[in-house]
Amino acid sequence: MRHRLQRRSNLFLMEIILAILFFSIASAVCIRLFSRAHVQSEETAALNHAVLIASGAAEALETWDGTPESMEALFPESIWDENTFLAGYDSDWNACPLSEAVYRMSADISEEEAPSPEGILLCGTIAVSYSDGKEIYTLTTQCYRTDLRKEGL
Repeated sequence: MRHRLQRRSNLFLMEIILAILFFSIASAVCIRLFSRAHVQSEETAALNHAVLIASGAAEALETWDGTPESMEALFPESIWDENTFLAGYDSDWNACPLSEAVYRMSADISEEEAPSPEGILLCGTIAVSYSDGKEIYTLTTQCYRTDLRKEGL
């Protein structure tokens, strides 16, 4: 009788071990899925903010008067370097100096021949990236301006 009782307890112990093993594997899979979903959510939020920042810069290019000061007024804490405009953003997407930036936006602005001699064609490549250089979003824009021909870039 004692031998039979021991056999039942061994079987019960084996069932418990298998149940614990099953639940530990299931919980590891769930934790991995949740962590992947969290990372994907953060990347999507960064992409949404990058699209907004790049769109804002493209709209600012449409109304730009050709001076670095006017662009720096729209984007505080920014740097103008020849035909490249740089702005930095912290982790909450607030403007900050480039030395403290988590994200950065660069806009390369160039002038091309316009179809009409009265104006110029401003071309801009606006890139938003992480501070380590990994690109989040790039926007290419063109804007035909007749009011900048007299002043030039």
